[in-house]
Amino acid sequence: MIYYKLEVDMNIIIVGAGKVGEYLFSDLNTLENDIILIEKSNTILNDMLSKYDIMGICGNAASYDTLEKAGVSNADVFISVTESDEINIISCMFAKKMKAKYTIARVRNPEYSEKYDFVKETLGIDLMINPELVTARDISRSLKYPFAHSVETFADGRVKLVGISVGKNSPLNNLKILDLQKVFNHQILIAIVQRENDIFIPSGNFIIKENDKVYFTGMDKYVYKFYNKLGVEKKKIESVCIIGGSKIAYYLISNLIYENINVKLI
Repeated sequence: MIYYKLEVDMNIIIVGAGKVGEYLFSDLNTLENDIILIEKSNTILNDMLSKYDIMGICGNAASYDTLEKAGVSNADVFISVTESDEINIISCMFAKKMKAKYTIARVRNPEYSEKYDFVKETLGIDLMINPELVTARDISRSLKYPFAHSVETFADGRVKLVGISVGKNSPLNNLKILDLQKVFNHQILIAIVQRENDIFIPSGNFIIKENDKVYFTGMDKYVYKFYNKLGVEKKKIESVCIIGGSKIAYYLISNLIYENINVKLI
């Protein structure tokens, strides 16, 4: 998984002191940011203020007065991660209208997620995050590339970066990068090779060795074909049993069906 850090010296308002909210302000609090927490429970708020060097306001984040008191007009980033999708959406709408520079809402309901672009553009929210959908996609990618140790997506899933370990019998073993296109005839790029503790951005004359960790990238369809040609296509996962009808299961099932994987839900 790849993580990105926010730049320092920012005014950040976080709504909700649940697990996600606490993780956010504890992580961002290590930087030189001014963080204000909005939490409706005075008990929880006081507990967080005693543990972290942040400021706090007790109130309803869907209230204009509460947001005004928190100084939303000066916020560089406004993040709402309460358990209520509606509060997260409304508070971000208000914050944007009150001149917050960037707004982020956690939205978990499939009804909202399925209309992501419409909700985002109509309501003026800069970024909507659905943790269950992200988790389902991560699981789906792991099942599609079961023997990869890393799978990252870019450009809305159109581009993949996959990392695999080179075995003794792998067709990549002792292969020169220049010969890659001749052997596989796929439009992929070997971006990085890790050999023990050394990292290489390989040139054409670089030779891949056994036990190297190779990271290749390209369009999704080419990456998948290349991955299969490495000798793992016979081990493709064809069926999955899911226990529990959670939101994660809801998103995961649709992803697996799209990948032609048989699904049984218990």
